[in-house]
Amino acid sequence: MTCENIVLQLKGDIERGSVQRKFSDKSYICDILKVLHDSAIAFCQKQEFLVLLEEQTSLSHGIDIEEVLRSLKECLEGNKDVLFSCQLLSTMTSLMIQFEILTTDICTSIIKILTKAVTSAVDSSESCYYKSCCCQCLSQIEEWKPGTLWADREYILKSFRQEKSYIHQDYATLVTKIVINGVCGFHQTDENVSIGFLRQQSVEPQEFRQMVSIIMENPELYTPSGLWHVVTSVKEIVQNNHNISPTIFKPLMLHHMSTMDPVILHLIIFIMVEFENEILTEKEESQIIGSLIRGLDHPSLVPAQRLFFAHWLKQILMDSEKDYGIKKYQLNFYPRVFDPLDCQLSKLMLLNSCIPRLSELPSDMNGALLLASVGYLHKLVWHTGNHRAVVVLFRALFGMYQRHCSRSFSQDINRFIKGLISGFPHFIPHALDFLECLRETTSDSSMYLEILNLLHSQVTSTTSEDLAKDYQYFLQVMRKVSLQKEISPHATIKFLNHLVQNAASIDGSSWILGNGILAVCHNLLVCHGTKQLYTDIGDILFNMMMSYDDMDIQDRALFYYSLLTSATSNKIQEFLKKTSGTQNFNQTISTLLPEGKSDDKSCSKILQANPPVLEWHRNAVTTNFDKEQKEFEDIESYYDWLSSADISIKASYKIQLSKYEKEKVQAISVNVESDNNFEAVKGIQLAEIKSKDSLDVTVHMKPKFPIPTVFRAWIEFTDNMLTYRNDLEEINISLLDMMVPLPEGDQLSLFNKLWPYFTNPESNTSRQCVQSIKIVHKTLEQFSERMNQFCSSYKLKDKENNQSCYGMLLASGHHLLLLCQGKEEQTNVSIATDSYHMLPFVDTFLTEL
Repeated sequence: MTCENIVLQLKGDIERGSVQRKFSDKSYICDILKVLHDSAIAFCQKQEFLVLLEEQTSLSHGIDIEEVLRSLKECLEGNKDVLFSCQLLSTMTSLMIQFEILTTDICTSIIKILTKAVTSAVDSSESCYYKSCCCQCLSQIEEWKPGTLWADREYILKSFRQEKSYIHQDYATLVTKIVINGVCGFHQTDENVSIGFLRQQSVEPQEFRQMVSIIMENPELYTPSGLWHVVTSVKEIVQNNHNISPTIFKPLMLHHMSTMDPVILHLIIFIMVEFENEILTEKEESQIIGSLIRGLDHPSLVPAQRLFFAHWLKQILMDSEKDYGIKKYQLNFYPRVFDPLDCQLSKLMLLNSCIPRLSELPSDMNGALLLASVGYLHKLVWHTGNHRAVVVLFRALFGMYQRHCSRSFSQDINRFIKGLISGFPHFIPHALDFLECLRETTSDSSMYLEILNLLHSQVTSTTSEDLAKDYQYFLQVMRKVSLQKEISPHATIKFLNHLVQNAASIDGSSWILGNGILAVCHNLLVCHGTKQLYTDIGDILFNMMMSYDDMDIQDRALFYYSLLTSATSNKIQEFLKKTSGTQNFNQTISTLLPEGKSDDKSCSKILQANPPVLEWHRNAVTTNFDKEQKEFEDIESYYDWLSSADISIKASYKIQLSKYEKEKVQAISVNVESDNNFEAVKGIQLAEIKSKDSLDVTVHMKPKFPIPTVFRAWIEFTDNMLTYRNDLEEINISLLDMMVPLPEGDQLSLFNKLWPYFTNPESNTSRQCVQSIKIVHKTLEQFSERMNQFCSSYKLKDKENNQSCYGMLLASGHHLLLLCQGKEEQTNVSIATDSYHMLPFVDTFLTEL
């Protein structure tokens, strides 16, 4: 096979996604290597195949990787294209590391090629790019096998000092890895030629100091991310070698002390905190902290950058042994009116950390300062009713109370919440979340009960108009209150009575209202029992089961009323506690029965028929479209006409008894699972079926979207007073099953009207129209022959030579239009549809032709 044919085959395999499977064949890799050696093939194509070789070679079985590397090395020696050479080096390095063969002769020779390029004195734009690639390859090798380049460190270091171009950073990365491995005690020895590493003893500390000094000599040649990588690596070297002083970072830190670049500033503060009191003076450290504070308060910086500064300030305040004088800047943390919400919250948390605990001070001046600091947030919430703003406000209040836990401060928060909830009842869920956080994270639960009692008082004193508008939020408060024994339930009972008596006028006796009332009753019975509330709750439940409009609420009220009148208080509490969790309902309700009356067997238990008793076989699937023919003025009138049409799929099956089972089966129910893409399928009931008979059944299906779907089907039947389930063959509805021809009449004219309507994005924005193109690698004649096997009834007459079109109406009321045009050895299929959901399935159908 010629190299040109191999290239075409490789491209086809890549397009079809079959490369991974074919790489298990050794000859496939040999074909790729043959292409790489051919000078007639373009370098860009060779690079693509090299990447393929790098990614997939590990999947090949029985391949001699050393032979592959030798072949790639021969390509490198005879090549003059820099980009191709760099890709060759990258591929060879990756293969050496993947197969862990760095100790072999061929790998040693490749490493020598890389080292020679790095230490070469040639200086040109092409050589710089080549050297950069070699540095990165050597860095990967040194990281994988520490100490591999230790013997060449002096030559690499010399080239590094001489290099002042943009690849200086790549040299720095390589040298840093070599030095880290040396400092950590790993290097290759002459006595042990294999990659074995021993504790280094002979290198003088002065040599390490010199190497580190050279690395930090020209920081201006690094990008911010490159500088971060180099400095963090040097930090590791300094921490592992006490002969190197951290003051090596001082020139860099002083130079960037006032920077606003987040990466550089992050690096400077990181080093300052890592080597606390070892590099900078106290004054210099305060100047860097000042940069953070100025950045936090800088209105022109993006919120993410300001939050980054706030994060560092918070970490320094909480984790560092000293605060670097941050507390004297506490007024800078006072939020400003135009600060974003997240920045306001960060500032408030910092201000909260700077203020001493209120319980330790006799004066409440600091408490007033804290509450005043949330003034802008409070105004924003009060004037906008914004949910995100109120969440930030409650988070700030929670952080303040968690730190201070002062009695006077809790009273201030009570007043704060009372004002908010009175004006905005829809903030109640946020207030309840705030209370739950208080109860879980603070040992003092008195504030939880105080605020809950406050909310309870507000709800019970609400006017009828407000109650009708916000009853859902008020019921949330009642559900919490009804679980507290410390709060009297009588006001709650009065509130529920009012809701039940006015349910029709409040919300039309909706299920939501009834469910909320019953949930509160449930909690009251669990927490307070029936001793004091028997009559009051009984009246509520009786009224609901007799007069409430929703049937489900009536049934549940009847259930609770039956419990109330037939079981003891302890039994009711035990039962309702279990049903509120994840306990099995049958096991729970058995606790209400007298001893010896409970039975674990369920009367409605369905047994699996094994082996299957019944089976069915598919006869046919047809799509019916019955609608009187009509002329249309425009597309919208056509869609109006189509919306009233009855289009359905009928799947016909033959049901019979299996060979080795019963003589007859009675009370048969055929069921099909529901799917979101189809309307619910009605079950089919059959009286009986005998062993020698077979029954024809038709399943009617109505799709909402033109998406092929597989349905599970099963039969339920009775035998000897037991119910059995028998799984059937799945119902597979394909895209072809949904298709019918376009409405009778001038179909080609309708096609010509629908096509621009689907393909013009401005024609109709309310429909999900889309256009796409599929290239089929068949001639138009071959493509038409295959299409006619499946879609001959949908083909419209040829519009022009070498062109044909197909129009299909789908059972969901959508359309699929295909315009096919032959071009040399392929067919371009233009697709237009009013439902983008079907595109993947159309693509699969055309691919499999």
